[in-house]
Amino acid sequence: MRALNTITKLAQHAVARNAMRATRANTLGKIGNIIRLAACGAALAVVAACHGLPEKTDETAAWNNNKLYTEAQDALSGGDWGKCAKYFEALQGRDPFGHFAQQAQINVAYCNWKDNENDAADQAINRFIQLHPDHPDIAYAYYLKG
Repeated sequence: MRALNTITKLAQHAVARNAMRATRANTLGKIGNIIRLAACGAALAVVAACHGLPEKTDETAAWNNNKLYTEAQDALSGGDWGKCAKYFEALQGRDPFGHFAQQAQINVAYCNWKDNENDAADQAINRFIQLHPDHPDIAYAYYLKG
């Protein structure tokens, strides 16, 4: 009878140990699931936050070159140097060998100079001098450079 009691107690302890192990593994599994869920939630939040950034739209995208040149000239006349340089740079980028391109290059340099963007002005004027050494306004370009 004593042997039977010992076997019964050993069996009960074995069952209890297995139950504890299962509970511990189940708890760790739940914690792992919670961590995975939190990581997925954080990743989703980051993706959602990035999607909500406002897009920069180019107001000049629908303008033809004549309209862009006119707006750039208006900005030049009005003393809006930042907008002036931006518009003339856009005009250069659209049609680098077109009718307005050479004048746009020298105007970019002038607008940057007036806006105290000296490095940008130097780059623009050096590019103009290098590309158009025989231009009728080359003396003015050297004046801006000086």
